[in-house]
Amino acid sequence: MSPIETIKKLPIYIKAFVAVITFLITIGGVIFAAEDRYVTTDEVAQSLSLLNQKLSYDIKDVKLSLIHKELEYTNKTYYKIKDRLILHPDDPELLLEFNEIKEKRKQLKEELNK
Repeated sequence: MSPIETIKKLPIYIKAFVAVITFLITIGGVIFAAEDRYVTTDEVAQSLSLLNQKLSYDIKDVKLSLIHKELEYTNKTYYKIKDRLILHPDDPELLLEFNEIKEKRKQLKEELNK
């Protein structure tokens, strides 16, 4: 099972829990920083905006990393099936599996090129 499929299968309450904890830690950090000195609302807004930007970049990096891992896994499977096809070129199930994995590789490569 690929990493992306594993994450997609996680229950929604676990994903929500992680999101809430991340949000609370962020707000707690802003409040803690505000206790040390007088902070204007503009500074807080700017800090949250920068944090949001960084989190969105981090999320993009994680998505790209997961796509790379899934592509790597798919490529291994692709070459294994291709080798088996050399031995059994007329096997219809093997041909179907080969075409499916070939299509999946194509989709993953397109996602990386976006």
